[in-house]
Amino acid sequence: MLRRTAAFIAFLILTLSLYGCVRSSKPTLDRIIISANTTTLRQGESVNLEVKGFDQSNKEIKVSQLTWTVEPENLGELAVNGSRAVFTADETAEGIITVTVAVGNLSDSIEITITKAEAEETVLFLETFDNVPNGSNINDASVRSYLDNPDTIVNISGTMKVYDGVLEMSSQRFALRIPGLENAAFPVLRITIKNDNGSGGTVTNLELAVGSQYSSGGTEFTAHGTYPITDNQFQVLEIALNKNYTHTGILNFRGIVNKSGTAGLYIDTIEVVDAAGSGQPGEPGDPDDPGHSDPTDPPPDIPTEPPETIDDAYFGLVGWAAEAGGTTGGAGCPEEKILFIDNGQDLYWALYANYRRHYSNDPDYGGNPYPLIIYITGKITPENSGKDKADKDIKKFDIKDQSDVSIIGIGDQAEFDGIGITIRRASNIIIRNLTIHHVNTGDKKAIDITVDSHHVWIDRCTFYSDLDHDEDYYDGLVDIKERAQYVTVSWCKFYDHYKTSLVGHSTDSGTAPNYVTYHHNYFCNVNSRTPLIRHATVHLFNNYFHDVQESGINVRAGGKARIENNYFENVGSGNANPKTGMIEGPIGWWYDDTKGDWEVIGNIFVDCPVSDYESTTSVYIPYDYEMALNDAETAKELVLMYAGAGSPSLEP
Repeated sequence: MLRRTAAFIAFLILTLSLYGCVRSSKPTLDRIIISANTTTLRQGESVNLEVKGFDQSNKEIKVSQLTWTVEPENLGELAVNGSRAVFTADETAEGIITVTVAVGNLSDSIEITITKAEAEETVLFLETFDNVPNGSNINDASVRSYLDNPDTIVNISGTMKVYDGVLEMSSQRFALRIPGLENAAFPVLRITIKNDNGSGGTVTNLELAVGSQYSSGGTEFTAHGTYPITDNQFQVLEIALNKNYTHTGILNFRGIVNKSGTAGLYIDTIEVVDAAGSGQPGEPGDPDDPGHSDPTDPPPDIPTEPPETIDDAYFGLVGWAAEAGGTTGGAGCPEEKILFIDNGQDLYWALYANYRRHYSNDPDYGGNPYPLIIYITGKITPENSGKDKADKDIKKFDIKDQSDVSIIGIGDQAEFDGIGITIRRASNIIIRNLTIHHVNTGDKKAIDITVDSHHVWIDRCTFYSDLDHDEDYYDGLVDIKERAQYVTVSWCKFYDHYKTSLVGHSTDSGTAPNYVTYHHNYFCNVNSRTPLIRHATVHLFNNYFHDVQESGINVRAGGKARIENNYFENVGSGNANPKTGMIEGPIGWWYDDTKGDWEVIGNIFVDCPVSDYESTTSVYIPYDYEMALNDAETAKELVLMYAGAGSPSLEP
C-alpha cells in the first residue's frame, strides 16, 4: 500500500512539474514595434507601415486586435489591414504626423515628415535645328528665322551649317543669350553632342568649353567647365551651370583640340532648364541631416577659424587651387545645414543626398543645392559604413557630380581607417584635418582626384599605410589624374608607404591633369612618387623629403615641375635606374622612355646620392605666393612643427 501511495505521489509531482513547464514556456506579447519604408514623403505620396510583436525572448510572435491612430488627423488618410497599414498624404499636406499603434497596455509610435511636392523643371531654352534647311549656314541672318530661337544668337565665329537637323560646329565658337538664365535657381544645360571627324571616326583630344563670354581667354571662357567629347555617337551631356557666371545670361560654346582650334563637333539639341525643386532627404533615416551616432548628445561647437599666419608659416590658400576663381569649399553653408558625422553610413548618405541635390534629373532629390560643410568627429571604417543604395558594401566615399563641399576633421578625432575618398567630376572641394590610412578597399587610394574635377584643396591631412606588404597591396595616398586641375596639397604628412602620390596616370596627354601645387608637405619613410608627374605643370615649394628609399620627384612623360626651396634629406637609393640610366635620387625621370623637365631653385640636399641638379626648363607660375614662401631651412622646421592632421595651426 505504501509503495502504491508513494508511486502515486511521485506521478502527481511529475505531472504538476511538467504542467508548470508547459505553462511557463507559453509565449506572451512583451513589446510591439512599428516600422515604415520611409520616414519622409511628399505631398500626395504614400508610406507603408507594419507592426511586429516580440515575446520575452525577443522572438517574433503574431499580433492582433491592434488600434491605429494618426495625429493630426487632417494631413492624410490611413488605411489599415491588421498589422499593416498605408498612410497617404493629402496633396496640400505639410508637416509631421505621428502614427501610433496599441494593443492592451503596449504601444509604439513613429513620426513621418510630409514635405512639399517637387517643383517641375522649367524649360528656359530649347533649340533643335530641325526646321533649318539642309546645308544652310546659320551665320547667315536670313537663315536664322528657321531656328526655334532666332533672336538668341549673340555671336558666331565662322561657318555653322546644319545638315539633317544637326549643327556642324566647324568654327571656333558661338554664343547664345538664354532668357531667364540669370534668374534660374538651378540652371542646367543639356546638350546632345558627338565627336565625328567626318568619316565616322573621332577627333583626338576634342573638348567642349562652356563659358559666359565669347571673346577669347579669361576665366569666364570656361566658367561652366571643359568637357571631353569622345564618342562618335550622340551623347547627352548634362552640365549644372556655375551660378557665379549666369548673371550675363550668355552661354558660349567652343570646341577645343589641343587647346586651340576646333573640329568634329556635331550638336543635335541644346536645352537649358531651371531644375529647382524641393529636394527630398536621402534614405534610410535622414541623410540630409544625419547628425552623429547618439542623437541625444548635442553636436560639437562649430570650430572657429585659426589665424592664417603663425611663426612665419602661412596657412591660407595659395597655389593653383587659388587661381581661376579660387577654392572656398563649403563656405556659406547655412548653419542649420552643417553636419557632424562620426560613422561611415551617415557620411555616405550625406554625400549621396548632396549628389542628388545637384542632379537635376532625379525626381526625388533634384534642385536647390547649397554649400555643404561636414565635420568628422569619429573613426570612419568599412565596418561602420554599411551598405549603399544598391545594397552593396561601401568601399569608398564618392564626392561626385557636385560642388562647394568641405570635409573637415574636428581636433584629432577624424580618422578614415581602411577606406578612402574619391573626388570625381566635382569642383570647389576642401579636405582638411583628416587622418587616412591603410586603405585596402575600393581602388585602394586614400584620396583620388579624378575625371574633370577642379579646384580641390587638400590641407593638413595625414596619410600612411605600411611597408610590410608589396608595393601593390595599397595604391596612392593622393592621386591626381584624368583631367583634374587647379589642385593644392598643403601642410600634409605622408609616411610609411610605397607609391605615395601621382599626378597623371597615363602617357596619354589627353587624360592628363594639370596645375597642381604641393607646398609645406612632409614626405617621410616612403619608397617613391613624391610625386610622380606626367604631362602636368606642378609647383613644389617648401616641402621636406626625408628617408625616401628609392626615388623622389619623378618628372617624366612631358611633365614640368618648378622645384623651389625644398629640403631633401637622405632621398634616393643611389642606384642607376635600369630604364633610363639616371641615378635614383631627389629629382629625375625614371622607369619611362620619355623624360620630363624641371626648374630647380633654392633647394637644400643633405645625404642624397645626387645634389648638383641644373634646371632643364623654366616654369611660369602666375600666382602670388610670396606670403607663403620660406627658405628651405625654415621650411623644414615649420613642416616638422605644423604638417599633418591635428596640427597646432588648427587650434583657435
